[in-house]
Amino acid sequence: MRYLAAVNIMIGSIALIMGVAYCIQNDSGHSGFDPIREGSVYFLPIIIIAVICVVFTRFKSLISWFSLIIGFSGFVFGFYVHHTGIMQQYDYWLERGMLSPNPHSFWLLLGYLSLTVTALGFVYFIFLEKKKHNSHQ
Repeated sequence: MRYLAAVNIMIGSIALIMGVAYCIQNDSGHSGFDPIREGSVYFLPIIIIAVICVVFTRFKSLISWFSLIIGFSGFVFGFYVHHTGIMQQYDYWLERGMLSPNPHSFWLLLGYLSLTVTALGFVYFIFLEKKKHNSHQ
């Protein structure tokens, strides 16, 4: 299960980084793909596999939890970029009146990645504390 979780983390991380890079390089604020649908399609299987890994490891595998966080972060990413005006599907962008992209896109994306890394660090420190607590008993 740990290998499956590790592969899940690699795929999810690469997809999330590619999504962020695409949003940064595409400064128009619109695209032919729908970020909400694409995020759901790519990251829902990652979340399902991560939940299976967490359950099969009896909630004790750090790498399985990391996999779940990456999957959830990627899933929410599509909603985030859509609703903050960073990236919208072309037809929706036309309906809204061809608005300019959010001028703070870079910082919003950097903040999103920072929150993802913070969540990973939080889980890591919880596991460290559990390990210390269990070793003292």
